[in-house]
Parts: sequence; C-alpha cells; structure tokens
Amino acid sequence: MEHIDLVGGGGASGPTTFDPANPPPGYTNCHNGHCHRDDGALVDYEDIQAELDGGGGGAEATVASLHVDADLDLLADQTLSPACEPSCELGRTQVTRYQWDVAAVDLEGAVRDSRAAPRLHGERRFRLALTAADAPLLVLRGTVDIPSDRENKPRVKLALRLALSPALFDAVDWSATTPGADGVVDLNAAENAAVRTAIVEALAALTPEAEVQREDR
Repeated sequence: MEHIDLVGGGGASGPTTFDPANPPPGYTNCHNGHCHRDDGALVDYEDIQAELDGGGGGAEATVASLHVDADLDLLADQTLSPACEPSCELGRTQVTRYQWDVAAVDLEGAVRDSRAAPRLHGERRFRLALTAADAPLLVLRGTVDIPSDRENKPRVKLALRLALSPALFDAVDWSATTPGADGVVDLNAAENAAVRTAIVEALAALTPEAEVQREDR
C-alpha cells in the first residue's frame, strides 16, 4: 500500500472524451469501469480521462494524502495511523471520496469446491505476486460525505477498512488452472493468465469501508 488520497471540492468536470470502445495507446480491454494497461495494471476510466485532460481540470482535488507506505496483512487485525500530507487541518471543502493506491499484491492460499458436483477435487494451493513499477497496480475507491465548514463539529475521525472474503474467489474457474511441479498453482505463469486476470479484476472491484465520527475538539 502506498497512500490513500482524500478527494474533495466537488463540481462538474468537462465533457467526456474517453471512449472505452477506442482506448488511447497503452490501454486495451476496457470493461466494468476500467482498462488493462500494457504493464498489467487496471486503470479506472476517470483516471484515463484525467490523463487525457493533462492531469485533470475538474473542480475536485486531493485535499490530503495519508501516506501508508507499508505492507498490509488483510488476514490480520492490523491498525495503522498514517500522517496527513500536507496537513490534517483542512480548509473549507467537502470531502466526497477516497482512493487507495496499491503498489503490489501477494496472495497465497488454498481453494476447495464444496458443491454437490465439484469442478475441483481436493485442495488446490495457489500463489500470486504482482507489482507495478511506475504507477499503482490497483486503485480502490469509496465515497464519503465529510463537510469541512463552520456548521459541523470540527474534529473528524475517519476509519478505513479493507478485508478479503472467500467470495472473492467464487467466480474463478480453478479447474482451468495448471499446477506446477510442486503442486502449487503459480498464477504468474502464462498458462494461468486467465485466472490471474479474473482475480485481479475481482480485487480491483473491492470497495474499502469507511466509518466517520465527528466530535468537538
């Protein structure tokens, strides 16, 4: 995990010029709100539009960044309190959404098919390690409603949570995977590319949960 941006300001953006049916160079296979970039990352339509606009141009802007710069174990009870940049003291604005920049993903586990007519017999272990060098591998987004003004209590406690569940893997056809010599499915291998893509798309669709509390100083 690199950082979490809090975005605010609101306002309408300019006319849309990005066409998912005809993506710009470097992007292919646009569907479900994102495109596949040549380096393997999934990029949301709005980020591609901002790139085409030269970095934006709408009224929204990042009002604070929470720099995590740490590995997150999503199976552990882990709590971090990152510092704000440039400051946690916000001017008058309306925080409307947040986005998590994920630099790398490491997964290891085992799957079983417990249906009456299983496609997979026994247990199948797997591993996946992905990273993107020049841009986030994934950008996860969620919405909030946090006004920063004189009409609301000034102190805000924002708790963000991301969790994985077994349902993430339900739509994956594990019977189509090919285990390696050690019996483990290496999802980085070319023969398992389709399953790797399905898992990355499922990860990209995750929405971190947000809890907001307001109080006096």
